[in-house]
Amino acid sequence: MPASPLDSPNNVAARNRTRKTAIPADFPHPHRLSGSDVFRALLNDASKSTFARWLAEGAIEAPIKLGGMNAWSEQYMARVVRDGTKAPASAAELALS
Repeated sequence: MPASPLDSPNNVAARNRTRKTAIPADFPHPHRLSGSDVFRALLNDASKSTFARWLAEGAIEAPIKLGGMNAWSEQYMARVVRDGTKAPASAAELALS
C-alpha cells in the first residue's frame, strides 16, 4: 500500500518527481502547444542529439515556431507516443525514387 496517494505509480505527480521536465497533469490538452522539453520527456527522456536527429530525418514533424521557441500540439505529441514516429526513408529507398 502506498504511503500517500501521490506515491501511486499511476499518479502523474508521482512520476513527475523523477523527471527533469514535468508533463502536465491534463496532457494532452486539445488546445495547448508544448516545447521540445515536454516532447523529449514523453519519448522516454530522449537526448537532445537523438531528438535533433529524428527531426532532421523527418521522423518527427517540423515544429511550429513561436518567437525563439519550437512547439508542437500536444495532440500530435500524444499521437507520436501512441503510434511511434514516422520511419525515415532509408538510403536504398531514396536511391530507387
